[in-house]
Amino acid sequence: MKLSQQVSSPELSNKLKELGVKQKSLFWWVKGKMNYGYEGEWDIDESDNYFLFDHVVGHTFSADEFRLSADDLGEYFEDFEKLRKKTKKIQKKRMKGICSAFTVAELGEMLPEEYLTRKIGKHWRGGRIGESYAKTSESETEADARAKIIVHLLEDKSIINNK
Repeated sequence: MKLSQQVSSPELSNKLKELGVKQKSLFWWVKGKMNYGYEGEWDIDESDNYFLFDHVVGHTFSADEFRLSADDLGEYFEDFEKLRKKTKKIQKKRMKGICSAFTVAELGEMLPEEYLTRKIGKHWRGGRIGESYAKTSESETEADARAKIIVHLLEDKSIINNK
């Protein structure tokens, strides 16, 4: 089974990001070219110009983490501040093309305990225990079925995101 079949699709991953789901996962969708300065590719699957990585170098780096004073840098303080601001702008632009590619297990941890997914025929569906499995969550992969349930619950304000 391909790795891309074990994680949420780029479309659903981006939707979860838009809804404020914390971007912390084992795998990442990166939109665009391969030459981004990311490393550690384990399995790369191209899907709608997205590439799947297991490690995004410096993803948690924040220009704000550098809190040096004028005394620390002396005459170079102004240059450092310009570089810090430019780095922050570049990072923000790069982050637009990156989102967590949540695994089935990661999505399972986000789901309320009364929700399950199961394979019915060739498709995966999810729903609340004791109720019929919703066609709205129907997907080709279990990860996408779980992601659809979470999106629905967040949009419906049935659950609060995990920020």
